[in-house]
Amino acid sequence: MLSRLKVVDVSPLVRLGARIAPEVFDIWLRSLDPRQRRAVDSVMPAGGKKRLYFHLVDTPTPPIVIDMGQPIRIVVGPECGLEENTPQKMRGVRLTTDDLQLLVRGRGWGNVLRLLWRLRSQAPSLAGITWILVPLLRLGPSQLKDMGSKLTSRWKPLLDLLTQPR
Repeated sequence: MLSRLKVVDVSPLVRLGARIAPEVFDIWLRSLDPRQRRAVDSVMPAGGKKRLYFHLVDTPTPPIVIDMGQPIRIVVGPECGLEENTPQKMRGVRLTTDDLQLLVRGRGWGNVLRLLWRLRSQAPSLAGITWILVPLLRLGPSQLKDMGSKLTSRWKPLLDLLTQPR
């Protein structure tokens, strides 16, 4: 399935996700406990100006930019403003389909180390993204797992429909 990404532009699917993301995010925020909510608010404050981008390099899909604020905003293509932003203003990651394949294969140490080796040139950007996400990382694995289950439990049928292979 990942080999299809090299020839297919998935920006319409990302735009669809961008339309429903604010509603999903609001419902998810209401389900969080106060400690989790404070962590999310510190990472994504109301009116936040931080931006992250993800670019699948060897695909026709343009960069995907996420505005880390409330409400969340996801933009794809030339309207994302990636060219006019300097690297100091926006952190991001450029991935190839081979990098994604390593992520899909599993979380074994071998795959993680291979991926880190492949992304070594993007270390400053990855460190910046990690620094942005530190309040969430401080919650610990059990709290993060709980947040993930709260997000996916309500939207599982929709997520299954979107990820179903054809």
